[in-house]
Amino acid sequence: MEPLLHFAIAFALAAVLRFRLKWALALGLVGILPDFDVLFFMHRSVSHSMLPPLLLLLTSPLLWSSRIKAPLLAVSLSWASHGFLDFIDDYTPILFPLSSKSYKLVFESTLFMKSSPFISMSLRVLEKTYNYGVFTSFDAPLFTASGLAIGLLLITLVLSVYYGGHRRLLEKLSPRMSAA
Repeated sequence: MEPLLHFAIAFALAAVLRFRLKWALALGLVGILPDFDVLFFMHRSVSHSMLPPLLLLLTSPLLWSSRIKAPLLAVSLSWASHGFLDFIDDYTPILFPLSSKSYKLVFESTLFMKSSPFISMSLRVLEKTYNYGVFTSFDAPLFTASGLAIGLLLITLVLSVYYGGHRRLLEKLSPRMSAA
């Protein structure tokens, strides 16, 4: 999945959890961090496992003060959102190191319009052997048109919440408009 979408979803999650804007921006960046595995010529590697953020989520109440619990919760959810989004996009080692497989969640639905319409839906988890994410060339797009549109729309909606609505956001982004 595209970096902007990972950022936008984690950013929106932070807004839903009512974090301040600067924390939401930081958590948006946490949503991108697992993809830095490409710097080591790997992708969808161990950094995409759901186990470290789950472990952080489960142990944080035991290890930290109440002041730190909310940020740790947000970091673990932002990190986990990355693995989950990749899990619904393609094969991802979400259970590494407990499993040597990569998994993909496939949701299919069809609406049949016949004499009596009905909907067919299925949810399956596919698996294949995990290759530790090693690659020799990286040919994935950094952005797609739909990913860019969805990401920017989501970020704009979240910013409008932080700034008290779309008019105040436009005033903040364009001082000339507020003077008119």
